[in-house]
Amino acid sequence: YKRQLVLNSTFVDSFYLGNHAFINLYNQNEIPHQFEYFEKIYTGKDLFLKKYRKKFITVYNNWYPDGKYSSQQYTYYIHYRGSLAKVNSKKAFLSFYDSYRKEIRKFMRKNKIKYKNATKEELIKLMTFCHVKSIQNN
Repeated sequence: YKRQLVLNSTFVDSFYLGNHAFINLYNQNEIPHQFEYFEKIYTGKDLFLKKYRKKFITVYNNWYPDGKYSSQQYTYYIHYRGSLAKVNSKKAFLSFYDSYRKEIRKFMRKNKIKYKNATKEELIKLMTFCHVKSIQNN
């Protein structure tokens, strides 16, 4: 017999898994009626977030008698002024920071950052650069 702890997501605003911080934007009155947790990658003027997804696939056979789960997928978002912008591609990211597009491209080339395969550290470095640019231009 295993004990199971079930938490009410309306009362959990954040939690940690190892060194990964997750937040529930609903509890911060940012996104109404949305109980989803996002990994917080970068905190500054904007939040850079990562949403993980895994779906249950109803395939029952000898290999998967209890069904199986899809491979893990994720989506990147920038949280700015109470809304979420999906930035799952380099093009979408550059569109979000359109006024610094050229500088960001140059920074990414210089630091060899490939957006699609960027590590958490590279994304933090990129967001820090964008944060500094936005402060300089204000």
